[in-house]
Amino acid sequence: SNKLGCRWSKFFCCNGLFSLFANYKAKNIAWDNSLDIGYGILKQGSESDFMKTDDKVDLMSKFGRKASKHWYYAALFNFKTQMTAGYKYPNDTVRISDFLSPAYTLVSIGMDYKPNKIFSLFIAPLTGKVTFVNDQTLADAGAFGVEKAEYDSLGNVITNGKKMRAEFGGYLRAQLKKEIMPNVTLESKLDAFSNYLNNPKNVDFNWET
Repeated sequence: SNKLGCRWSKFFCCNGLFSLFANYKAKNIAWDNSLDIGYGILKQGSESDFMKTDDKVDLMSKFGRKASKHWYYAALFNFKTQMTAGYKYPNDTVRISDFLSPAYTLVSIGMDYKPNKIFSLFIAPLTGKVTFVNDQTLADAGAFGVEKAEYDSLGNVITNGKKMRAEFGGYLRAQLKKEIMPNVTLESKLDAFSNYLNNPKNVDFNWET
């Protein structure tokens, strides 16, 4: 499915969404795949510049083998990034993100609870997560949790910032998708990740509805 909506009054707003899914289910096998791409821009008044309101690429693949009536042994792969640079608005000269800066790759092994076609809950105690910051300037600043650069007393770089951060922890993904009335579908996704190796009580959440 794909949607594009634009409007102009005192401000201009344009948002686009592309969603693709391919699911397979046999007697003991379930394989779910999805790709979501979204982009949006906003311009307020004639004096302001365009600002980015949405920018995402989200690829997910989950494979499961049936363990009992509603439970599956499962493995999940997820990749997320964005397409264009982001700025510290209203200042459009300070860049705070870019393509593959950040990018997140996650690989999980656990159990998937699928009681019906509407809801699923994936619980993975074994999860590897890698954060990439491909832009060296952002990596040097320690953006998105990577190890920042080391500088001498004159401000010269001694050691460049790391472009990658690896974590190991537990992961949970809950997903709900239901047609609530003719031609209207509600979809909600919640992701939670806890890093066992560093402050596991600090949980990363991502919730989209």
